[in-house]
Amino acid sequence: MRLTLRTRYFELSVDQQEQIRRGVYLALGRVSPWIREIDVTITDINGPKDGPAKQCRLCLRGRSIPAVVVEELGVEIVATISSVAGRARRAVLRSVARRRATYPVLV
Repeated sequence: MRLTLRTRYFELSVDQQEQIRRGVYLALGRVSPWIREIDVTITDINGPKDGPAKQCRLCLRGRSIPAVVVEELGVEIVATISSVAGRARRAVLRSVARRRATYPVLV
């Protein structure tokens, strides 16, 4: 599972980057066999005005599942990423369940 972290219109400290990486890996650890790449993009939607709102976008590309894209707006970056990662985990689990229901395993 490869994680790419990008920011637009602001910079993250090293501690914030590590918190985000750790949070994403913890949230998606259970579904990691189905995930190949994770792209996290955090954008300051107010631009140079330095407002509190940040947009967090998480894009997952998997081995046997379609791409999953989840976005959310929030003030606290780490909490918003945690929420987005949880929603992405549920989306991957739904996709895997749908795939298994469509192609049942023969015993």
